[in-house]
Amino acid sequence: MTQFTRLGRLAAGALALAGWIGLGLYVVAEAAAQKGDWLKALWVNVGFLTDLTNLLLAVVMTGVALAVKPLARPHVVGWAVAAIATVGVGFWLIGGRLIWGKSEAQDILLHGVTPLAGVLFWLVFAPKGALIWKRALLWLVWPIGYFAYALIRGALTGEYAYSFLDPAKTSTGEIAGTVGMIVTLYAALTALLLVLDRVMGKRGQITAACPS
Repeated sequence: MTQFTRLGRLAAGALALAGWIGLGLYVVAEAAAQKGDWLKALWVNVGFLTDLTNLLLAVVMTGVALAVKPLARPHVVGWAVAAIATVGVGFWLIGGRLIWGKSEAQDILLHGVTPLAGVLFWLVFAPKGALIWKRALLWLVWPIGYFAYALIRGALTGEYAYSFLDPAKTSTGEIAGTVGMIVTLYAALTALLLVLDRVMGKRGQITAACPS
């Protein structure tokens, strides 16, 4: 496995820090809303795709920064980046907006900074040419698994993380359509990442074979 450069590991550490800070701010804000009930706050937060995906990214980037080989593997890093990119694009597609100076810091960090920085990190620092289509299909377990979890959790508790998943507010067809759109978006971003990996990997091989 090609290792990340020292600069790449430092960048991964900065990205991980942004994720951990954003997640921490979300938990603190939710704990205040729950009148100091930290367990309830954590339970609420782990219901959101944004929080879980940023947690995934923070763990993976921490692993890259600390040179933990299982977390720094190309398919693990690619999976985390495809997932966080979906969060960023999906946030805008469902009408989310971030306004500097008006939006909460955690919203800016987890909906804006980490998705953009995650993609830039992959483009600049991630080794290219190692991703395989068949293995990348496993990445789709993330969005499909999340929506299955969110719907079951909502049915059991009566509380849904997102209003578009709530059958009391949205028709079954609309729920299926929105979920399908997000899963399709994730699949499209995964395919784009794989294409870029192949193209950039080949260019890297050409450059290495023909040094200037």
